[in-house]
Amino acid sequence: MAASASNMARADLPFGFVIKGHSFPAGSYDITMDSTHSFITLANQTNSADRIMFTLGPAEEAAVPATLRFNVCGGRAFLRDIHMGASITGELNRRDKQGDSACTDHASASTVTAKSLDETQRSTGR
Repeated sequence: MAASASNMARADLPFGFVIKGHSFPAGSYDITMDSTHSFITLANQTNSADRIMFTLGPAEEAAVPATLRFNVCGGRAFLRDIHMGASITGELNRRDKQGDSACTDHASASTVTAKSLDETQRSTGR
């Protein structure tokens, strides 16, 4: 079953970032939520190897198609969470985990808003 337009978005990230210790390059990322709103996939539009999936929990309904929040510290961006519709990932950048010690409570934050994406745009890459 194909995802509906409300379950798909695209974020153009002008910077590389880290998720759970793995580095991802700058670029366009498709954000797709499954039909049961149980998980979300973040996938680089041009390199299918740069893909990761997360489980979702309930949240207040988002006013925009999707948002990605980052903690920025030590010159690096760490994905904190993805909010889409009435669902959100848990905190992805837990500062108490080994390897993320560069992030402290003094880190700055950045938010990227994604735009809606229909199935035709997703399949054509536009």
